[in-house]
Amino acid sequence: MTVGVTASPLGAAEDTAVETALAKVNVVRYGGADRFETSVLTTKAFSDFKGDLIVSVMMVSGFKWHDAVVTAPFDTPVILTRRNAVPPKTMEYLRRFTSPSNGAPFVTLISTNAISPAVDDQLAKAGMEVFRIDGSDQFLTSVAVAERLGGLSQFRGVRTVILASGQVFADALVAGRLASYDHLPILLNPPHALHSKIREFLSSYDVEQVILMGGAAALSQDVEDSIRELDIRTLRVAGQTRFETAVEVARITGLNSCHIHGGSLAVGLTRAWVPYDAFSATPMLARYGAPLLLTAPDELPPATMAYLDEARAAQAKCGDEPLMLIVIGGEAAVSQEAIDAYLQRGEEIVTTDE
Repeated sequence: MTVGVTASPLGAAEDTAVETALAKVNVVRYGGADRFETSVLTTKAFSDFKGDLIVSVMMVSGFKWHDAVVTAPFDTPVILTRRNAVPPKTMEYLRRFTSPSNGAPFVTLISTNAISPAVDDQLAKAGMEVFRIDGSDQFLTSVAVAERLGGLSQFRGVRTVILASGQVFADALVAGRLASYDHLPILLNPPHALHSKIREFLSSYDVEQVILMGGAAALSQDVEDSIRELDIRTLRVAGQTRFETAVEVARITGLNSCHIHGGSLAVGLTRAWVPYDAFSATPMLARYGAPLLLTAPDELPPATMAYLDEARAAQAKCGDEPLMLIVIGGEAAVSQEAIDAYLQRGEEIVTTDE
């Protein structure tokens, strides 16, 4: 069922609003008892997507967002661990793919002084090979992960990397869809000056373009000028708020075509000020071609609602299938009441709990 409502793109003039059919919404929630269980749920969704046999995973601290966001370019599950031990349900999930014929998953462990060697030992005793990527701080770790990715991919025909603040997680988190879409590395930088190791990476890898995430408060004009002095073009993706920046990224990457997944388009949604629920979600969202939007726990912001209207209008043109709204986190993270308040148009809401 679709309904006729007024929908206009974010920032459009009021006199351009038109009556547009909006599709129903199928709410699929991935929320465990804690961030570690949520990580297992989203990672399981990744592996179950096409019945994949997981041969490798990336493991990061459940308390260090810097290490998680830089994994986005890899088409690999990302799973969380505690500092001194892998949680039981996480180990149970990893053992699911361990057998005499298949061996055990290869674990790339990314740690900025956040995961102790006891985790390496635990994984090794379970038959898993572990490769560590360490850095003394978040900036050097991001460079090390980018180097592990290897040669640079292109964004619109240009060799490109993404640069985000190493002090504010939101911009780097929502850049995940852009990074995964074209396998672009995410480098973390201080807000006020271009880090020497970032500068070295840009020159060594013959980078042609840097996408700067966020406004001048996140990455200053001095940072941008330093990049341009290297004869590298810049493209800044920024809104007035983190919600609007997420929407800008969503518009750049777009939605999958109608024929994907039985005609259902998808959009991700997570809370804006606590990143942990979404640490492991980027690979799963990438498989659905779903951008990640941000919200307050109890109310969807105007920018987020406006983009959801656009996505639902696009879904309505695809056919009768509902838009899939993939909510990352439990009720405390994104309340059903907030979603219901957005959907005050009389249509039935189809919900699925994972």
